[in-house]
Amino acid sequence: MEQQAILKARKVRKYFPVRRGFLQKPVGWLQAVDDVSLEILPGQTLGLVGESGCGKSTLARLFLKLLDPDQGEILYRGREISGLSERAFKPLRKEIQIIFQDPQGSLNPKMTIASTLEDGLRVLGLPKKQRLEKSGDLLERVGLDPEDRNRYPHEFSGGQRQRIGLARALSVEPELIICDEPVSALDVSIQSKIINLLYTLQKELSVSYLFISHDLNVVGYLSHQVAVMYLGQIMEYASTESIFASPEHPYTRALLAATPRVEADPEQEEEPLSGDVPSPLDPPKGCRFHTRCPLGDAECRRDPMLLKRKHSGHLVRCRKVS
Repeated sequence: MEQQAILKARKVRKYFPVRRGFLQKPVGWLQAVDDVSLEILPGQTLGLVGESGCGKSTLARLFLKLLDPDQGEILYRGREISGLSERAFKPLRKEIQIIFQDPQGSLNPKMTIASTLEDGLRVLGLPKKQRLEKSGDLLERVGLDPEDRNRYPHEFSGGQRQRIGLARALSVEPELIICDEPVSALDVSIQSKIINLLYTLQKELSVSYLFISHDLNVVGYLSHQVAVMYLGQIMEYASTESIFASPEHPYTRALLAATPRVEADPEQEEEPLSGDVPSPLDPPKGCRFHTRCPLGDAECRRDPMLLKRKHSGHLVRCRKVS
């Protein structure tokens, strides 16, 4: 029986107006997210990978209903949430939590860790004594000493603060946690510990993740499926195994070529990416990747490309792939 997705996006688009002049009239549109469809299954991780500025964080904000899409649908457990009022969505807000890239900036420096965690626990309606007990349990679950709950964020290291951010996200017992570049600001040795912690917690709690990163190695370790994003569009979408074993889009292959891998075959390595990402204010006509693509031709420059199903659910936005 097919699982119902925790969260599903259908042809989602989000453009931001660019305003200038005294009257701040729109003079253009920043195309942050354009025709994005994907889904996150219960107890699984969807990795969302791409270079900076491709629209990953905007998509996360849409899923959290911090923004509403201009077009398309976002569904939580089959229920469209993009059109809900804040009052109607409020009961669902605890179900979708986020871990931010900057663990220090995401914690209130004037609040103790206990106060930070208890803010979430109040949502569950727990009395003071139970909130105190559960805050200690949460800290222990993420690898911290419960005795440290009366300390302040500046007294912890970056990795410890990220653990606190994870404990805060878990405090309201969500079904989905959006991990927005959660390890990119940490040392490599600390990154692996946080990734392993996320993996263990998913096994224990059956929580789902949307894991956003620019690092395919990190995404590959944790994810069940991977969506590769470029200039607001999904270029390739498949199981993690399929993406790493047989990447089909030239952009995915270039990202993998730039990612150190022990098992990489030197004879099959692609040339790394060259050139800069075009501006989302004026993305290329036709295929958005054609300005950096070794396979690009006149037809690629002229005709936009839709995601096409190739095999075993593998989706690719490229006319050169058979």
